[in-house]
Amino acid sequence: MTRTPWLALALVAGACASETGIIVEVQWTEGDIPADADRLRIYVGTGVAGEQRFVVNDGGLVRPYAEVHEPFRYFLRPDGDVAEIGALKLAAAITRGVPPDAIEPIAFGVAGGEVPFIDGQIGLVKINLFAFPYTPAGPDGECALFDVGSIGEVVIGQADDGDCDGTPDAVDCAPLDPADASMASGVDSDGIDCGDCLDGADPVMLNGWRIDPGSVFPGQREDDFRAANNIPTSVACLHIDFDCSGACGDEVPHIGEPPRDPDLDTSGATVCGSTALRQDKLTCAARPSDCDEEMAGQTPITGEAEICDGRDANCDGRPAPPIPCAIDRGGALGCNIGTRMCDDASGRISPEPSGCVDAGFPHLFSAECAPLQATLQCLFDPDPLACAGVDRSTCDVGVAETGPCADLEKLRMPGVPGTGCDWRVVGGAVQGDWNVGFVGMPGTAPSATTDQCGPALVVAPANADPQPRTIMIVGDARTPLTPIVARFITLKADDVCDGALSCNPLVFLP
Repeated sequence: MTRTPWLALALVAGACASETGIIVEVQWTEGDIPADADRLRIYVGTGVAGEQRFVVNDGGLVRPYAEVHEPFRYFLRPDGDVAEIGALKLAAAITRGVPPDAIEPIAFGVAGGEVPFIDGQIGLVKINLFAFPYTPAGPDGECALFDVGSIGEVVIGQADDGDCDGTPDAVDCAPLDPADASMASGVDSDGIDCGDCLDGADPVMLNGWRIDPGSVFPGQREDDFRAANNIPTSVACLHIDFDCSGACGDEVPHIGEPPRDPDLDTSGATVCGSTALRQDKLTCAARPSDCDEEMAGQTPITGEAEICDGRDANCDGRPAPPIPCAIDRGGALGCNIGTRMCDDASGRISPEPSGCVDAGFPHLFSAECAPLQATLQCLFDPDPLACAGVDRSTCDVGVAETGPCADLEKLRMPGVPGTGCDWRVVGGAVQGDWNVGFVGMPGTAPSATTDQCGPALVVAPANADPQPRTIMIVGDARTPLTPIVARFITLKADDVCDGALSCNPLVFLP
């Protein structure tokens, strides 16, 4: 992308009365600017004859907001023939966010009309900043799109890419929309050019799924989209705009079906969450679910199993827990334990090998490694370890009654006296609808890790209707001849007294 290098920038102190230039003074009310403001931006554009469009010029400026004071002045002077430069458009803004994070506008202002250089004179132009809407565009926010009302939309952008979205104007379906970089010549074989919100020759990762661009186009059906990309129906909320409507979960239902994911209580949220959209490689950013469409703002416990789909499916405010996985280091004892984390804000989980992050525990025998490697196909299952077919104990946990539970309240772990031990719940103490931890001494708080050799494993439901969840616990007796102990345990609600554990088969033999 080209800029017009016709201007030079200097501080006001460097200006002389005999020079040609423009002093730009930017003013704002400091009390109106929030503490997270990042940058003061000065936009300078050279005019394009006959259009309300200006080309980004190297005379612009970006300064950290913490380093500037109101009013802020700087000096523009020409670097070449004044007549050849022509009229300028001057604008200024205060923004938050530093690339690669999104740049958000806080205050904006523009000089009235076009401003020319006058040979041998120094002019003064004042720009007042207010909470006025504009769009900072481009990788570093170097372009500005705004509407001045009587004149209409004005662009300070690139010479060949006015909205700075990376697509040249000549083939840009929306040349003044930085959120739409779709091209007029499609290459994904779906027969749609402009209006196609995903285009390209190769598959792309959207919301954790490998998506064929040819499966995303206006009018696409959800069933066909899922089939084309092998997305199971257990993932209730795709958060992908597969029909290019500009929204997620809004597909027209089949005849006789109710509306998809309606916002019945007009709370502004749906079961699948609200969306934030961008065209071309578009995804829908998930938000917490609306758990009761009959009453606005209500989020009762529904008992629905929590998976990594971007929703708080059971409305308990807890994130989807990490999933144990295996890192194969090679050799008989080369299977390290890792975890795959869910990005609960977007409903994404990495299926790549690098997505299995070492949990800081040494090794397992291959018998335990194999089922962990199989979890890759079960990442979006309500109970990933059970889906992977691990050999496990099923432990009934009392949630419905209260009263003395005697020895059933605790499940003792084996250890070697005098050597010290290391125990942990892989993935932490929050496991789906359950809280799981070790207690080494009476009266101590449960912890996901312990160095006690004979701790108690304590399990408590986080809500009144917890769904089954298979967890993994590992232990090391710190002796060269004692291998790491690994056990898979499925927690299941029962009607015995609160917190009691009854496992079959026993997790550890007496």
